[in-house]
Amino acid sequence: MSGVRTRRSSKRSKYEASVADEGPQIFGDMENMNMGTSSESIDDLLEDEVSDTLVLPWRVVKRRLQARITQTTSSSQKASAALPTTLPYGFQISRNLAYPKASIRNALFIPGSPDRFATLDTNFMSIWKNGIRTSKVQLVPPDKNASAPLAGLSKWTYAAKLRALFISTTHLEIKMMTPSFGELGAVSSNKPILSLEYNEFKNELITTGTDNVTVWNFKKTDDVLYPYKFDEIRLHMDDFEEDGWVATTVYNHVNNKILAAAGNAVHVFDYGTGERLELLKEVHELSITAMLVLEPYGYFVTASRDTTIKIFNRQFGLLHELHDHTQAVTGLATVPLPATSGSVASVQSAIPFFLSCSLDGTVKMWNAETGACTYRFDVYCVHRKTLS
Repeated sequence: MSGVRTRRSSKRSKYEASVADEGPQIFGDMENMNMGTSSESIDDLLEDEVSDTLVLPWRVVKRRLQARITQTTSSSQKASAALPTTLPYGFQISRNLAYPKASIRNALFIPGSPDRFATLDTNFMSIWKNGIRTSKVQLVPPDKNASAPLAGLSKWTYAAKLRALFISTTHLEIKMMTPSFGELGAVSSNKPILSLEYNEFKNELITTGTDNVTVWNFKKTDDVLYPYKFDEIRLHMDDFEEDGWVATTVYNHVNNKILAAAGNAVHVFDYGTGERLELLKEVHELSITAMLVLEPYGYFVTASRDTTIKIFNRQFGLLHELHDHTQAVTGLATVPLPATSGSVASVQSAIPFFLSCSLDGTVKMWNAETGACTYRFDVYCVHRKTLS
Protein backbone atom coordinates (compact mmCIF):
# COMPACT_ATOMS: atom_id res chain seq x y z
CA MET A 1 0.00 0.00 0.00
CA SER A 2 2.81 2.33 0.77
CA GLY A 3 4.15 1.69 -2.71
CA VAL A 4 0.80 2.65 -4.26
CA ARG A 5 0.60 5.81 -2.19
CA THR A 6 4.14 6.65 -3.21
CA ARG A 7 3.33 6.28 -6.90
CA ARG A 8 0.15 8.36 -6.65
CA SER A 9 1.88 10.99 -4.61
CA SER A 10 4.56 11.07 -7.24
CA LYS A 11 1.94 11.64 -9.96
CA ARG A 12 0.38 14.48 -7.94
CA SER A 13 3.77 16.06 -7.41
CA LYS A 14 4.56 15.93 -11.12
CA TYR A 15 1.13 17.40 -12.04
CA GLU A 16 1.35 20.15 -9.41
CA ALA A 17 4.82 20.99 -10.66
CA SER A 18 3.50 21.24 -14.22
CA VAL A 19 0.61 23.45 -13.06
CA ALA A 20 3.05 25.62 -11.18
CA ASP A 21 5.24 25.94 -14.25
CA GLU A 22 2.35 26.52 -16.69
CA GLY A 23 -0.04 28.30 -14.37
CA PRO A 24 -0.15 31.71 -16.07
CA GLN A 25 -0.30 30.08 -19.49
CA ILE A 26 -3.13 27.76 -18.40
CA PHE A 27 -5.46 30.56 -17.38
CA GLY A 28 -4.48 32.64 -20.37
CA ASP A 29 -5.27 29.76 -22.73
CA MET A 30 -8.61 29.18 -21.06
CA GLU A 31 -9.54 32.83 -21.46
CA ASN A 32 -8.58 32.78 -25.12
CA MET A 33 -10.53 29.63 -25.92
CA ASN A 34 -13.86 30.48 -27.57
CA MET A 35 -16.22 28.89 -25.08
CA GLY A 36 -19.14 30.93 -26.48
CA THR A 37 -22.23 31.25 -24.37
CA SER A 38 -22.68 27.53 -23.86
CA SER A 39 -24.29 26.51 -20.60
CA GLU A 40 -22.02 23.46 -20.42
CA SER A 41 -19.28 23.55 -17.76
CA ILE A 42 -15.85 22.00 -18.12
CA ASP A 43 -17.03 19.08 -16.00
CA ASP A 44 -19.91 18.54 -18.42
CA LEU A 45 -17.60 18.61 -21.41
CA LEU A 46 -15.28 16.05 -19.87
CA GLU A 47 -17.97 13.90 -18.31
CA ASP A 48 -17.60 11.24 -20.98
CA GLU A 49 -13.82 11.53 -20.88
CA VAL A 50 -13.32 10.01 -17.42
CA SER A 51 -10.03 8.21 -17.15
CA ASP A 52 -8.70 5.69 -14.73
CA THR A 53 -5.97 8.16 -13.97
CA LEU A 54 -6.66 10.07 -10.80
CA VAL A 55 -5.62 13.45 -12.20
CA LEU A 56 -5.25 14.23 -15.91
CA PRO A 57 -2.32 16.34 -17.04
CA TRP A 58 -3.28 19.82 -18.18
CA ARG A 59 -2.03 19.20 -21.74
CA VAL A 60 -4.60 16.37 -22.06
CA VAL A 61 -7.42 18.46 -20.60
CA LYS A 62 -6.51 21.37 -22.85
CA ARG A 63 -6.36 19.19 -25.98
CA ARG A 64 -9.75 17.61 -25.30
CA LEU A 65 -11.39 20.92 -24.54
CA GLN A 66 -10.06 22.48 -27.74
CA ALA A 67 -11.22 19.49 -29.78
CA ARG A 68 -14.74 19.73 -28.32
CA ILE A 69 -14.94 23.50 -28.87
CA THR A 70 -13.68 23.17 -32.46
CA GLN A 71 -16.30 20.49 -33.14
CA THR A 72 -19.12 22.67 -31.71
CA THR A 73 -18.03 25.74 -33.69
CA SER A 74 -17.81 23.73 -36.91
CA SER A 75 -21.32 22.32 -36.43
CA SER A 76 -22.68 25.83 -35.80
CA GLN A 77 -21.05 27.17 -38.97
CA LYS A 78 -22.48 24.29 -41.01
CA ALA A 79 -25.96 25.00 -39.67
CA SER A 80 -25.60 28.67 -40.60
CA ALA A 81 -24.51 27.76 -44.10
CA ALA A 82 -27.46 25.42 -44.52
CA LEU A 83 -29.99 28.08 -43.44
CA PRO A 84 -28.93 31.44 -44.92
CA THR A 85 -30.76 34.60 -43.96
CA THR A 86 -33.41 35.32 -46.59
CA LEU A 87 -36.20 37.85 -47.04
CA PRO A 88 -39.67 36.29 -46.83
CA TYR A 89 -41.54 36.12 -50.12
CA GLY A 90 -44.72 38.10 -50.70
CA PHE A 91 -46.30 41.09 -49.01
CA GLN A 92 -44.42 42.62 -46.09
CA ILE A 93 -45.93 45.30 -43.85
CA SER A 94 -43.94 48.50 -44.37
CA ARG A 95 -45.79 50.60 -41.80
CA ASN A 96 -48.86 50.69 -39.57
CA LEU A 97 -51.03 53.76 -39.05
CA ALA A 98 -52.42 53.58 -35.53
CA TYR A 99 -56.07 54.60 -35.72
CA PRO A 100 -58.05 54.99 -32.48
CA LYS A 101 -61.28 53.67 -34.00
CA ALA A 102 -61.93 51.28 -36.87
CA SER A 103 -63.97 53.86 -38.79
CA ILE A 104 -61.83 54.53 -41.89
CA ARG A 105 -63.98 54.91 -44.99
CA ASN A 106 -61.19 55.45 -47.50
CA ALA A 107 -57.41 55.78 -47.88
CA LEU A 108 -55.25 57.44 -50.53
CA PHE A 109 -51.51 57.16 -51.22
CA ILE A 110 -49.79 60.45 -52.13
CA PRO A 111 -46.24 59.90 -53.45
CA GLY A 112 -43.57 62.42 -52.62
CA SER A 113 -40.68 63.03 -50.28
CA PRO A 114 -41.66 61.69 -47.87
CA ASP A 115 -44.60 59.61 -49.07
CA ARG A 116 -47.90 60.45 -47.47
CA PHE A 117 -51.22 58.78 -46.81
CA ALA A 118 -54.58 60.44 -46.49
CA THR A 119 -57.35 58.69 -44.57
CA LEU A 120 -61.02 59.56 -44.42
CA ASP A 121 -63.37 58.69 -41.59
CA THR A 122 -66.80 59.89 -40.63
CA ASN A 123 -65.70 63.28 -39.29
CA PHE A 124 -62.09 63.92 -40.26
CA MET A 125 -59.56 63.75 -43.07
CA SER A 126 -56.07 62.95 -41.78
CA ILE A 127 -52.62 63.14 -43.39
CA TRP A 128 -49.87 60.76 -42.29
CA LYS A 129 -46.11 60.98 -42.80
CA ASN A 130 -43.74 58.20 -41.72
CA GLY A 131 -46.55 56.57 -39.77
CA ILE A 132 -47.34 59.74 -37.79
CA ARG A 133 -50.49 61.79 -38.22
CA THR A 134 -49.30 65.29 -39.09
CA SER A 135 -52.63 67.01 -39.66
CA LYS A 136 -56.33 66.44 -39.16
CA VAL A 137 -59.06 68.45 -40.88
CA GLN A 138 -62.64 68.40 -39.72
CA LEU A 139 -64.98 67.74 -42.66
CA VAL A 140 -67.71 69.99 -41.27
CA PRO A 141 -66.32 72.80 -39.06
CA PRO A 142 -68.32 73.64 -35.92
CA ASP A 143 -68.40 77.27 -37.03
CA LYS A 144 -71.03 77.51 -39.77
CA ASN A 145 -69.31 80.55 -41.28
CA ALA A 146 -65.93 78.82 -41.57
CA SER A 147 -64.67 77.52 -44.90
CA ALA A 148 -65.26 73.79 -45.42
CA PRO A 149 -63.46 72.74 -48.62
CA LEU A 150 -63.73 69.04 -47.72
CA ALA A 151 -67.37 69.02 -46.69
CA GLY A 152 -69.24 66.12 -48.28
CA LEU A 153 -66.04 64.48 -49.61
CA SER A 154 -67.02 61.19 -51.27
CA LYS A 155 -64.36 60.20 -53.85
CA TRP A 156 -60.75 61.18 -54.47
CA THR A 157 -57.78 60.41 -56.69
CA TYR A 158 -54.23 61.69 -57.08
CA ALA A 159 -52.70 62.94 -60.34
CA ALA A 160 -48.92 62.57 -60.07
CA LYS A 161 -48.29 64.44 -63.33
CA LEU A 162 -50.15 67.51 -62.06
CA ARG A 163 -49.05 67.08 -58.44
CA ALA A 164 -52.69 67.62 -57.53
CA LEU A 165 -55.64 65.88 -55.93
CA PHE A 166 -59.15 65.65 -57.30
CA ILE A 167 -62.11 65.17 -55.00
CA SER A 168 -65.83 64.94 -55.53
CA THR A 169 -68.41 65.91 -52.93
CA THR A 170 -72.02 65.17 -52.18
CA HIS A 171 -72.68 68.84 -53.01
CA LEU A 172 -72.22 68.05 -56.74
CA GLU A 173 -68.75 69.61 -56.89
CA ILE A 174 -65.43 68.45 -58.33
CA LYS A 175 -62.41 70.16 -56.77
CA MET A 176 -58.76 70.33 -57.71
CA MET A 177 -56.51 70.57 -54.63
CA THR A 178 -52.87 70.66 -53.59
CA PRO A 179 -51.36 67.56 -51.89
CA SER A 180 -52.00 69.41 -48.62
CA PHE A 181 -55.68 69.79 -49.57
CA GLY A 182 -55.56 73.46 -50.42
CA GLU A 183 -58.24 74.31 -52.99
CA LEU A 184 -57.02 75.26 -56.49
CA GLY A 185 -60.32 75.31 -58.35
CA ALA A 186 -63.76 73.76 -58.60
CA VAL A 187 -66.45 72.94 -61.16
CA SER A 188 -70.04 71.86 -60.76
CA SER A 189 -71.62 68.59 -61.79
CA ASN A 190 -75.28 68.14 -62.54
CA LYS A 191 -75.33 64.61 -61.09
CA PRO A 192 -73.57 62.82 -58.22
CA ILE A 193 -70.07 61.55 -59.01
CA LEU A 194 -69.55 57.80 -58.64
CA SER A 195 -65.89 57.54 -59.69
CA LEU A 196 -62.84 59.64 -60.59
CA GLU A 197 -60.03 58.52 -62.91
CA TYR A 198 -57.09 60.67 -64.00
CA ASN A 199 -55.90 59.92 -67.55
CA GLU A 200 -52.16 60.55 -67.43
CA PHE A 201 -51.76 59.85 -71.17
CA LYS A 202 -54.16 62.62 -72.18
CA ASN A 203 -53.92 64.80 -69.06
CA GLU A 204 -57.67 64.67 -68.52
CA LEU A 205 -60.05 63.78 -65.72
CA ILE A 206 -62.74 61.14 -66.27
CA THR A 207 -65.80 61.17 -64.03
CA THR A 208 -68.84 58.89 -63.95
CA GLY A 209 -72.33 59.25 -62.60
CA THR A 210 -75.82 57.98 -63.21
CA ASP A 211 -76.02 57.07 -66.93
CA ASN A 212 -73.04 59.26 -67.98
CA VAL A 213 -69.28 59.49 -68.44
CA THR A 214 -67.67 62.92 -68.64
CA VAL A 215 -64.14 63.89 -69.71
CA TRP A 216 -62.74 67.17 -68.38
CA ASN A 217 -59.67 68.90 -69.77
CA PHE A 218 -57.39 71.56 -68.28
CA LYS A 219 -55.86 74.84 -69.31
CA LYS A 220 -52.39 76.22 -68.66
CA THR A 221 -51.84 78.97 -66.11
CA ASP A 222 -48.89 81.09 -65.01
CA ASP A 223 -48.63 79.28 -61.69
CA VAL A 224 -45.22 77.57 -61.55
CA LEU A 225 -46.14 74.97 -58.92
CA TYR A 226 -49.64 74.14 -60.19
CA PRO A 227 -49.76 75.15 -63.85
CA TYR A 228 -53.17 73.64 -64.70
CA LYS A 229 -56.76 74.59 -63.93
CA PHE A 230 -60.13 73.19 -65.00
CA ASP A 231 -61.06 74.29 -68.50
CA GLU A 232 -64.22 72.69 -69.87
CA ILE A 233 -65.96 69.43 -70.66
CA ARG A 234 -64.39 67.85 -73.73
CA LEU A 235 -66.59 64.77 -73.99
CA HIS A 236 -69.88 63.66 -72.50
CA MET A 237 -71.15 60.12 -73.09
CA ASP A 238 -74.68 59.26 -71.99
CA ASP A 239 -75.47 56.32 -74.26
CA PHE A 240 -76.51 54.13 -71.35
CA GLU A 241 -79.71 52.57 -70.21
CA GLU A 242 -81.94 54.77 -68.07
CA ASP A 243 -80.74 54.95 -64.46
CA GLY A 244 -77.59 53.03 -65.39
CA TRP A 245 -75.10 53.62 -62.59
CA VAL A 246 -71.63 53.81 -64.15
CA ALA A 247 -69.48 52.55 -61.29
CA THR A 248 -66.00 52.75 -62.81
CA THR A 249 -64.01 53.32 -66.00
CA VAL A 250 -60.63 52.35 -67.39
CA TYR A 251 -58.73 53.90 -70.32
CA ASN A 252 -56.74 51.81 -72.81
CA HIS A 253 -54.06 54.00 -74.37
CA VAL A 254 -53.05 51.35 -76.92
CA ASN A 255 -56.31 51.48 -78.86
CA ASN A 256 -57.58 54.83 -77.48
CA LYS A 257 -60.74 53.33 -76.00
CA ILE A 258 -62.52 53.91 -72.73
CA LEU A 259 -64.39 51.09 -71.04
CA ALA A 260 -67.23 51.91 -68.64
CA ALA A 261 -68.91 49.45 -66.27
CA ALA A 262 -72.64 49.93 -65.67
CA GLY A 263 -74.26 47.16 -63.69
CA ASN A 264 -72.91 43.85 -64.99
CA ALA A 265 -72.26 45.20 -68.51
CA VAL A 266 -69.22 46.89 -70.07
CA HIS A 267 -69.65 49.73 -72.60
CA VAL A 268 -66.75 50.38 -74.98
CA PHE A 269 -66.37 53.92 -76.39
CA ASP A 270 -63.98 55.67 -78.75
CA TYR A 271 -62.09 58.04 -76.48
CA GLY A 272 -61.68 60.65 -79.18
CA THR A 273 -65.28 60.93 -80.41
CA GLY A 274 -67.36 59.37 -77.64
CA GLU A 275 -68.97 56.93 -80.08
CA ARG A 276 -70.03 53.64 -78.53
CA LEU A 277 -68.20 50.83 -80.29
CA GLU A 278 -69.30 47.75 -78.39
CA LEU A 279 -71.53 46.56 -75.57
CA LEU A 280 -70.59 43.49 -73.53
CA LYS A 281 -73.71 42.27 -71.74
CA GLU A 282 -73.87 40.09 -68.63
CA VAL A 283 -70.13 39.97 -68.14
CA HIS A 284 -70.84 38.94 -64.54
CA GLU A 285 -73.88 37.74 -62.65
CA LEU A 286 -73.78 40.78 -60.35
CA SER A 287 -72.52 44.34 -60.79
CA ILE A 288 -68.92 45.05 -61.78
CA THR A 289 -66.86 46.77 -59.07
CA ALA A 290 -63.45 47.27 -60.71
CA MET A 291 -61.66 46.97 -64.07
CA LEU A 292 -58.05 46.84 -65.20
CA VAL A 293 -56.12 46.94 -68.47
CA LEU A 294 -52.73 45.21 -68.58
CA GLU A 295 -50.64 46.53 -71.45
CA PRO A 296 -48.66 45.71 -73.55
CA TYR A 297 -50.05 42.22 -72.93
CA GLY A 298 -53.58 43.03 -74.09
CA TYR A 299 -55.39 41.68 -71.01
CA PHE A 300 -58.65 43.18 -69.76
CA VAL A 301 -59.63 42.25 -66.19
CA THR A 302 -62.99 42.70 -64.46
CA ALA A 303 -64.07 42.08 -60.85
CA SER A 304 -67.55 41.77 -59.45
CA ARG A 305 -69.75 41.52 -56.40
CA ASP A 306 -70.42 37.93 -57.45
CA THR A 307 -66.92 37.07 -56.00
CA THR A 308 -65.35 36.32 -59.42
CA ILE A 309 -62.57 37.87 -61.50
CA LYS A 310 -62.48 37.45 -65.28
CA ILE A 311 -59.56 37.93 -67.65
CA PHE A 312 -60.19 38.71 -71.35
CA ASN A 313 -57.94 39.18 -74.37
CA ARG A 314 -57.92 42.30 -76.54
CA GLN A 315 -60.91 41.00 -78.54
CA PHE A 316 -62.84 40.40 -75.28
CA GLY A 317 -62.55 36.64 -75.50
CA LEU A 318 -62.70 35.07 -72.04
CA LEU A 319 -59.37 33.52 -71.01
CA HIS A 320 -59.74 32.81 -67.28
CA GLU A 321 -62.47 32.94 -64.67
CA LEU A 322 -61.12 33.09 -61.11
CA HIS A 323 -63.17 31.88 -58.15
CA ASP A 324 -60.72 32.05 -55.24
CA HIS A 325 -62.45 34.91 -53.39
CA THR A 326 -65.39 34.00 -51.22
CA GLN A 327 -67.04 37.44 -51.01
CA ALA A 328 -67.42 40.47 -53.26
CA VAL A 329 -64.21 41.56 -55.03
CA THR A 330 -63.88 45.28 -54.37
CA GLY A 331 -60.68 46.41 -56.10
CA LEU A 332 -57.96 45.66 -58.66
CA ALA A 333 -54.48 47.11 -59.09
CA THR A 334 -51.48 46.50 -61.31
CA VAL A 335 -48.12 45.30 -60.03
CA PRO A 336 -45.30 47.54 -61.36
CA LEU A 337 -43.13 45.88 -63.97
CA PRO A 338 -39.55 45.08 -62.93
CA ALA A 339 -36.73 47.29 -64.15
CA THR A 340 -35.74 46.17 -67.67
CA SER A 341 -33.73 47.45 -70.58
CA GLY A 342 -36.86 49.20 -71.83
CA SER A 343 -37.19 47.23 -75.05
CA VAL A 344 -40.59 45.86 -76.07
CA ALA A 345 -39.23 42.30 -75.92
CA SER A 346 -37.96 42.70 -72.36
CA VAL A 347 -41.25 44.21 -71.18
CA GLN A 348 -43.35 41.51 -72.85
CA SER A 349 -41.17 38.78 -71.34
CA ALA A 350 -42.06 39.99 -67.82
CA ILE A 351 -44.91 38.17 -66.07
CA PRO A 352 -48.11 40.29 -65.92
CA PHE A 353 -49.14 40.24 -62.26
CA PHE A 354 -52.09 42.08 -60.74
CA LEU A 355 -53.68 42.39 -57.30
CA SER A 356 -57.25 42.00 -56.07
CA CYS A 357 -58.91 42.74 -52.74
CA SER A 358 -62.17 41.43 -51.38
CA LEU A 359 -64.62 41.71 -48.52
CA ASP A 360 -63.44 38.23 -47.51
CA GLY A 361 -60.47 40.03 -45.92
CA THR A 362 -57.78 39.00 -48.40
CA VAL A 363 -55.46 40.62 -50.92
CA LYS A 364 -54.32 38.24 -53.66
CA MET A 365 -51.68 38.38 -56.37
CA TRP A 366 -52.47 36.78 -59.74
CA ASN A 367 -50.60 35.73 -62.85
CA ALA A 368 -52.75 37.03 -65.71
CA GLU A 369 -51.21 34.60 -68.20
CA THR A 370 -52.09 31.44 -66.31
CA GLY A 371 -54.87 32.66 -64.02
CA ALA A 372 -52.99 31.23 -61.02
CA CYS A 373 -53.07 32.85 -57.59
CA THR A 374 -49.42 33.29 -56.64
CA TYR A 375 -49.79 34.89 -53.22
CA ARG A 376 -52.42 35.60 -50.57
CA PHE A 377 -52.33 38.16 -47.78
CA ASP A 378 -54.95 38.07 -45.02
CA VAL A 379 -56.10 41.34 -43.48
CA TYR A 380 -59.01 42.31 -41.29
CA CYS A 381 -60.86 44.37 -43.88
CA VAL A 382 -59.97 45.76 -47.31
CA HIS A 383 -61.83 48.43 -49.20
CA ARG A 384 -61.76 49.42 -52.80
CA LYS A 385 -59.41 52.38 -52.60
CA THR A 386 -56.84 50.41 -50.64
CA LEU A 387 -55.42 49.23 -53.97
CA SER A 388 -55.58 52.57 -55.79
